[in-house]
Amino acid sequence: MSPDVTQVRRVLVVLPNWLGDLVMTMPLLDLLGQAGVGTVRPLEVLAVVRRRWAPLLARDPRIHTLIPYERTGRHAGWRGVPRLARDWRQIEADSVVLCPPSLRMGLVARLSGIQRRIGYATGGRSPLLTLALPQTRPRGRLHHAEEMRRLGLALLETLGLRPVGDAGDLPRLLGLDSLAPTVLPAGPPLWVLAPGATYGPAKTWPAQRAAEFLTMAVRDAGVRVAIVGDTATTAFVAALRGLCGDLDWRRELDGPAGVIDLVGSTTLVDLAALLKSTQAFLGNDSGVMHLAAALDVPTLGLFGSSSAAWTAPRGAFARALTASGFTCQPCFRKTCDRSVFCLDTLTGLEVFGTLKGLVAAARERDSS
Repeated sequence: MSPDVTQVRRVLVVLPNWLGDLVMTMPLLDLLGQAGVGTVRPLEVLAVVRRRWAPLLARDPRIHTLIPYERTGRHAGWRGVPRLARDWRQIEADSVVLCPPSLRMGLVARLSGIQRRIGYATGGRSPLLTLALPQTRPRGRLHHAEEMRRLGLALLETLGLRPVGDAGDLPRLLGLDSLAPTVLPAGPPLWVLAPGATYGPAKTWPAQRAAEFLTMAVRDAGVRVAIVGDTATTAFVAALRGLCGDLDWRRELDGPAGVIDLVGSTTLVDLAALLKSTQAFLGNDSGVMHLAAALDVPTLGLFGSSSAAWTAPRGAFARALTASGFTCQPCFRKTCDRSVFCLDTLTGLEVFGTLKGLVAAARERDSS
C-alpha cells in the first residue's frame, strides 16, 4: 500500500547531549529533510537539543521547531522524566528518534505516548521502544555519523518513505551559513588550538608535545595561534606557557605571530565565527574538533584512548591522527596506566607537518 504523502508527519528527533555527537548527527537531519515520495516532503522535523547547543541550530532550515532541553534544570535527573515526557506529549509528534543511548530517554519516550519510538538497543531500554536497532559492535565498525543516519533510515522504512537524492555523509551546520566570520585584525594567518578534552587525560595530547607544536607554528610557520576552551583548560594553558613562555603571549587577536589565550572568553557562537576565520584547527578528539571540521576548516584531530574509526572528524580537509604500534588503542579509558602513553609519541614535528599539509591542500583547492 502506498504511503499517504499528503499527510504531514511530525517527527521528534532527540539530539545528543555532547557537542561532537550533535555535529555527527547532522547527516541524519539531511536524510530526514530529503525524505519523501517524488518531490513531496511529508516530514516535519522537531528537534530536542540542550539549550547550550541551541544557537548552532536556531536557523537550521531542516528543523521546523527547535525545542531546548534543560539537562541541568527542570529536566534534570530522574525527577525530570515526567516533566520531559509531558513536554513531548504536548508536541503531538507521530514518531520519535532517540539519538542518546540512555535508558532515561527511552523511558521519557515511552511515557510521552508517542506512537513510534526508534533508537538503539542500549541500557536495557528495548522494551520501551517500538523499534530497537541492534548496537554496532565492535565500536568503529561504522562511523558514529553513519550509526545516527541508520536511525533515520529505519524511521523512513517504517513510514514507507525513502530518501530523495544523495544526502551525503559530511556534517553540515546549515544554521551557521549566515554567521559572519570574525573580522581579524591585520597580521599573519590564524590557527586555532583546542587542547582540552572533557572525557579525561587519556584523550589529551601532553603539554610538552603541544609546546613543541606551538613553537614551530609561531617561529617556523609565522602564524598566530589562538588557544580556545572552557575554564577547565586554564591549568593546561598555564603549563603550556611555562614550557614556551619565550613566545609572544597575549589575550588579543591583534599583533604579530604569537599565542593568543582565549580560554574562557568566547561564547559558542563567537567560537564558530572565529573558526570560520581560521586557516587551520588542531585539537584532541572533542566537540570543538567536530565543529571546526563541519565548518570546512582544515582540521587535525589527535586520538588517544578513543577510536578514530568511530568518531574521526569529517570534512573536506579533516583528518584523524593516531599513534602507531599500540595494540591497546582504542581503550576508551579516561586515564592511561601504561608505561608509555600513546599520545606522547605524537611529536610536535609530526603534528605540525601533518597540519601544514592539510592547509596546503585547502589552499590548492581554493586557488583552482
